[in-house]
Amino acid sequence: MNSGNWYAGDVAGVRMEGWLCEALFKYFPDAPPKIFVRCDPLPAGVNPVRDNRPGEGIRFVGPDDYSR
Repeated sequence: MNSGNWYAGDVAGVRMEGWLCEALFKYFPDAPPKIFVRCDPLPAGVNPVRDNRPGEGIRFVGPDDYSR
């Protein structure tokens, strides 16, 4: 069973590390050696901290969102 993969790199001169959970394998058959990420501002009203505050939206982006 796969358990995700660790990635590391320099972002704006700061060394960062991050782990992607096993959901990575919903997108890739094997962990790719490099992952490129794009970050956009969140829409108004979306809480980036998943603490389930009443009335705030939480969105999971899955493979079905990109099948169009």
